[in-house]
Amino acid sequence: GLLNAILATPLDFLYVISSYFLAVTHLGSLMILDFIIQKIIFYRYVKIKHSMLVKVIMYKIKRPYFLKTYIFNKKYSPIMKFIYILIFLFSISTTLSQETIYKKYDSEILNEVRDVSIYLPKSYNKDSISNFPLAIVLDGHKLFDVYVGVSNYYSYQDNAPEQIVVGIDMKNTRTKDAGYNIITSELTPDSKDFYRFIRDEIIPFVEASYKTSPFLTIVGESLTANFITHFLREKYAIFNAYVCLNPSLSDDINTQIESYKLSNLSNEDNTFYFYIAGNPYANDKKLAKIKKFATYMKTVDVDNFNVVYDDFSDSPSSSSLISEGISRAFAKVFEIYSGITKNEFEEKIKNLSPPDAISYLEIKYL
Repeated sequence: GLLNAILATPLDFLYVISSYFLAVTHLGSLMILDFIIQKIIFYRYVKIKHSMLVKVIMYKIKRPYFLKTYIFNKKYSPIMKFIYILIFLFSISTTLSQETIYKKYDSEILNEVRDVSIYLPKSYNKDSISNFPLAIVLDGHKLFDVYVGVSNYYSYQDNAPEQIVVGIDMKNTRTKDAGYNIITSELTPDSKDFYRFIRDEIIPFVEASYKTSPFLTIVGESLTANFITHFLREKYAIFNAYVCLNPSLSDDINTQIESYKLSNLSNEDNTFYFYIAGNPYANDKKLAKIKKFATYMKTVDVDNFNVVYDDFSDSPSSSSLISEGISRAFAKVFEIYSGITKNEFEEKIKNLSPPDAISYLEIKYL
């Protein structure tokens, strides 16, 4: 009855179809989209096969000849041909308006062109005054999509702000980019260049080109997780959050961190987070290094430097802990963003006097 009321005319029908194609742009929503369109078409107009609709949606620009193959060569009514063409045009529109920009960055420092992916959040608008936190994701060829997915989910749940995410492809260069001297544990000449590439080229470029806020995160896994610890040496901190996933650590990592004098961070009017995701599936030597490193980092007595270590002893695989680690890092880094939970209220605030409750909120948010 409701559908009959909504779809009283063919024009209304096309409007509903068009609206859903404009509203839904991600593959994760295809099932909902497919269900809605299939039911509407089935209910009001013609019996369209499920597989046909999937082909129309999925082929998009990848198969531009599908209009000829799947529509004009089929004996559909004029209205159905029009509907399919409309669907195709809107799918092109949403594809071309994807928020991810793939850029070939010509680096003067590296003297080569690097592949960089830049994700702009859904609400990003050049005419808006909003600024967005920036995340630099190393190993972008495998971590970029995972990080963007977690970021979108947390922002959708209003548990974290939307972020601009920059992924640096390192598929064929990660050993050169993030390697270290096995004797001294220092960065190699190549990895020092890559360090400067991030600090002096990528970050300034993104901050000048897009609306970023002063909150920066850097993410690395295995070898690149070890690499990002070197940014702690900066006299003035570049990053607010460091996410080290399954780190492959140098032998002298603790001595190096000690030389960075992290106590200087207490002089900055900012908050810093250092997240470490362990790996129970690593060999004994690597696992011992991670645990020793995490233990040492937890001894760093700096009020505005927060260290979290998750050993992931219950993780089903070494692959699953990567996405789990990113998600848990979000939970920690953006814990104050999501406000007061019911459990927090019941356990920590409910029985406080008004002055103590105000003091608790000041400490949490200010």
